[in-house]
Amino acid sequence: MNQLSIDLIKYMKFLHQFQEVERSIWLQKNKSPRNENDSEHSYQLAMVGWYLAEKLNRKLDVNKIIKYALVHDLVEVYAGDISMYNSAEKTLETTKQQRELAAIEKIKVEFADFPEQIKMIMEYENKGDPESKFVYALDKLIAQVNITEIHNMTQAEAGGTKEDFNSYCTQKIKKSDPDIYKILIDLQSNWEKDKNFYLIKN
Repeated sequence: MNQLSIDLIKYMKFLHQFQEVERSIWLQKNKSPRNENDSEHSYQLAMVGWYLAEKLNRKLDVNKIIKYALVHDLVEVYAGDISMYNSAEKTLETTKQQRELAAIEKIKVEFADFPEQIKMIMEYENKGDPESKFVYALDKLIAQVNITEIHNMTQAEAGGTKEDFNSYCTQKIKKSDPDIYKILIDLQSNWEKDKNFYLIKN
């Protein structure tokens, strides 16, 4: 095989590793629950980001939104995923940044022939432009929509408290993007009509 074929196989194997990173969000497949994986999550984020950027008529670079969405969790191939609604994993948050930086360095070495991928990962991590902030806020929002609207679960059933919701979702979205925050507030006002929405499961 020539080098291009070898490199192609290597990158596709990397993407398969990405598919194997499980998130805490469940999917329903043939009525048998399983966890969503990072690949499915990133595709959904890219499509919803594209959809909302046009629907909101924002002056945002849609290509950047799609690319940010596709790469935003690639570091989790090596760093792993942390569910902020899993108390057993919250202690890992202190090392999250270090593990992700190490993962970025590993990706830089393994895929030095794909510099734009590294560029997009770094720009997303830095949150220095409206597109990265938009994707970051949307990432938080769609997790809540999947939990509540798609799977008809309360925050309690997802393992989260009102304090978790406020710190991990509401405040981070508010600081990142005004339009995504407005959508969240609209949805949240409806979700909170359920008096059990924040109750801790027994």
